[in-house]
Amino acid sequence: MATHLELLLTPKQAAEFLGIPSGTLAQWRSERRGPPYIKLEDRLVRYRRADLEEYLAAHAVATDGREPAQFVVGVSGR
Repeated sequence: MATHLELLLTPKQAAEFLGIPSGTLAQWRSERRGPPYIKLEDRLVRYRRADLEEYLAAHAVATDGREPAQFVVGVSGR
């Protein structure tokens, strides 16, 4: 079973997971866009890995006119 530290990612880790600059995530947060995040205290931001996976799945685009296949990200069972 994964620990909470494996499930909660820093903004830098989340940006790497999504393949975008960390500044983009900061901009999205300020605009209330992008994947959901958790704000602990005033400045401590974390992302749930599951939320990032759902965000990616919701933005899958089919290129052949069919519905996009369900996006699946493997989770290691450490």
